[in-house]
Amino acid sequence: MQKYVHPGQKDRITATLDTVRTLIWSPDNLVATGCDSAYVAPPVCPVSADFVTLTPQVCLGGKVYFIDRSLNAATSWQWFFPGGTPASSVFQNPTVTYDSLGTFSVTLIAANSNGSDTLFLENYINVTEPGIGQLLPFSANFDDGIFPPTGAEIYNPDLGITWELDSAAAHSAPYSARIDNLVNTNYGTRDETVLPFLDLSTSNPDSALLLTFWWAYARSDPNYSDELIVQISKDCGVNYTNILTLSGNALVTGPTQTTPFIPTTAQWKKVTVNLFQYKTEQYVKIRFVNVTDGGNRLYLDDIQINGGLVTATDEPGQYGLPLRLFPNPAFDRVQVRANGGWNEPMHIRIFDSVGRLLRDYGADAASTLDLAGLPNGLLFVKIESAGRIAGFRLMKEK
Repeated sequence: MQKYVHPGQKDRITATLDTVRTLIWSPDNLVATGCDSAYVAPPVCPVSADFVTLTPQVCLGGKVYFIDRSLNAATSWQWFFPGGTPASSVFQNPTVTYDSLGTFSVTLIAANSNGSDTLFLENYINVTEPGIGQLLPFSANFDDGIFPPTGAEIYNPDLGITWELDSAAAHSAPYSARIDNLVNTNYGTRDETVLPFLDLSTSNPDSALLLTFWWAYARSDPNYSDELIVQISKDCGVNYTNILTLSGNALVTGPTQTTPFIPTTAQWKKVTVNLFQYKTEQYVKIRFVNVTDGGNRLYLDDIQINGGLVTATDEPGQYGLPLRLFPNPAFDRVQVRANGGWNEPMHIRIFDSVGRLLRDYGADAASTLDLAGLPNGLLFVKIESAGRIAGFRLMKEK
């Protein structure tokens, strides 16, 4: 059936093409878009250089893994890393170590038989001194629907199937974290959920320091098994130590099935890892690594690290501090008061929710802390005095 076009509409289209949209039918545009009748496509499209790293900010001595994302089938790569080791590379996806503080640029020249293209990113890598991590206790139950959790990271080297938020199953509703190994065919790929930097020294010295979490998993075939590895780093992620490995029958919580595994309430298991030997570490990273082998879905939920700071509601004991922090929530200032005649000098620091130092105070046993200029929301206050530590969660409001 022939479609009717109103004469007025036709006139408006013609007028538009003859005035504001002349580029559409210009000879140059016809050639560029391949719409010219004499157009001949090039045998190889021009390459377009592109790259990314998931860790543009690292600690001194840290390693950065660069991922080539160049378009149109690059066949060679020339990288330049001022401040890094190596300073240059011809590998497609190089790993570079940074042993100097500062910000550093990165250059990639990608090429194929049709030419080359250069991408220069100024001050792309930021190398800093190790800091102080987020105060304990820590928890990630994913139930706020934010993924990855604030301060956490996802490492997905093949840019394919990776950890994601899931609402079909959870140990504590409504959400869990899940990776779908049933459809992940890149066998041997490591996908990581990396927790924010943590200050494990803020645990109560008089109690155990434990990492606990719940998981659920099923195989797709008795001969295949994915792997869950939990690792910890004391040097900003340069080196990791295995603290838990689950695979084979030890990983399985549900029946073997070739359909997507959705665990029931009874098919969740809990594991506890003792972190006692790391209780003095102020800047650690913990990561959950999935190694795919064509199995089935793996779920994580309710990650917790206990051992919170001694606060005013705890028995002071040997390490506790008899302190009060008020008001809480606070607006522009907060009071720190000592009980029981405590009058030793105090070192007070305030951190944001991901452990970044916001303010450093020198104070005495009766202090007013100015909060002006600090972000609203959850803050962490760490107080050290005479070898003892106390910590508080402080809610700053507008």
